[in-house]
Amino acid sequence: MKEFAYRIRTLTISRSGTWLLETLLASSIMLTLFPIFILKAVPAFEHQQMTQFIESLTQFLEDAQLAAFTNHRKVYIEFDNNKHEVFSFYSTFERLNNLSVPSFVQVEKGSLPLNFYFSSSGGISQAGTLLIRSKNETYQITFLLGQGRFYVTQK
Repeated sequence: MKEFAYRIRTLTISRSGTWLLETLLASSIMLTLFPIFILKAVPAFEHQQMTQFIESLTQFLEDAQLAAFTNHRKVYIEFDNNKHEVFSFYSTFERLNNLSVPSFVQVEKGSLPLNFYFSSSGGISQAGTLLIRSKNETYQITFLLGQGRFYVTQK
């Protein structure tokens, strides 16, 4: 019986001493796994920003087209990759609006140059496509002839 009581007493004493080791082990595991979770979260964050930018760009282009139609003036659109901005302005260089482009996004010409205009009737100067790229995603904006219709697809 003495031997059994001694074993229980030694187990409780040594058990209380392992609390620090268990905590250090759990902390080291968490610190090892945390960067892996962060690396997986960054693409999701960039995807969210890209989606918001595409929605903002769509609204920006629709507003520019509406301004051209309602004011009966040409509205020019220009993509500036160096400043990471999109500008809209009238033919008198009177700035209408601008939109910031995220730093990880690159707008490239497809069959449409990076500057075009909406005519006073709301139609686009020429039909074509623009490519919007990030590290992991590519979107294509297709502008149709006629009343300036366009749509966005993910490639």
